[in-house]
Formats: sequence, C-alpha cells, structure tokens
Amino acid sequence: MIRRLIKATAQQVIILLGLAGIPALLTVVFDWEWKKPAEFMEMSATQSEGQMEGLLWVDVRDPDRFEQAHVRGAIALVEETPGPALDSLRERWMPGKRIIVYGEGSGSERAIRAGRMLKREFHTQNVLLLRGGWASWPRDRGVESMPQTVSPQ
Repeated sequence: MIRRLIKATAQQVIILLGLAGIPALLTVVFDWEWKKPAEFMEMSATQSEGQMEGLLWVDVRDPDRFEQAHVRGAIALVEETPGPALDSLRERWMPGKRIIVYGEGSGSERAIRAGRMLKREFHTQNVLLLRGGWASWPRDRGVESMPQTVSPQ
C-alpha cells in the first residue's frame, strides 16, 4: 500500500516537473533576448549623448559597485533604504526631466522595481531604463569613481 502511494506520488511529481519545463523550454527556444516590461521605455548609452544635462541618473547596483564607478552625476539608490536617494532626486528633479535607472545589465529586477517606485513617488512616466544597464555604458564616457579611503591600522 505504501509502496503504491510512493510510486503514484513520484509519478505525479515527474508529470508536474515535465509540465513546468514546457514553458521554460519554449522561452529558451523562441525568446533568447530579454524584453523590457511594456511600462518602460529604454534609452541606450548612445542616445543619451548630448542630453546628459537633461537627465537624472539612478544607479541601483550594490553600493560598493557604485563606489568603484558609475555614470557621472548618478545617484545611488539603495533599495532597502531609498530615503536619501529620493531626497537628492527631489532636489534635482523637475517635471519633464527624465530619470534613467540602471542596474548591472539588461533585465535588472532591481532597476525595474526602482523604476516603478520612482514613477509612483514623482507622479511621472518619464522614468526610463538604460538599455543593457551598466554593462553597456562606455567606460571612456561620463564615468566617476569615488575616492577610496584607507583606514589607519
């Protein structure tokens, strides 16, 4: 009796795993590229050339990655404690000014969540994602690094 129950349960698990794998397989076969959520427009690094003054940059990568290098003038937004970044953005933002959010690369869930939050906070649709994220940013253009401090030993 128990053996039959275990066998039936194992068969059901195998069937469920097989069914769950079908959408994943179809995604891999037919959709290799990440697609941005429909609610966001994207801007490429090339498109931002010549517009830097009219854009506010928000970096949602880990703070240590931000300190290593970031887009010149970007504001670091830490998801767990967004208050300081929001205060800084409020000082620099005005209606009509576009906010560009970026994470490590395309499909950054952190950038998407931050973008949604910024749309709500600023009551604007002028929040875009940087196409390709930080990985797509030309390192010879508009990059800042934070000075590294060495603590005395």
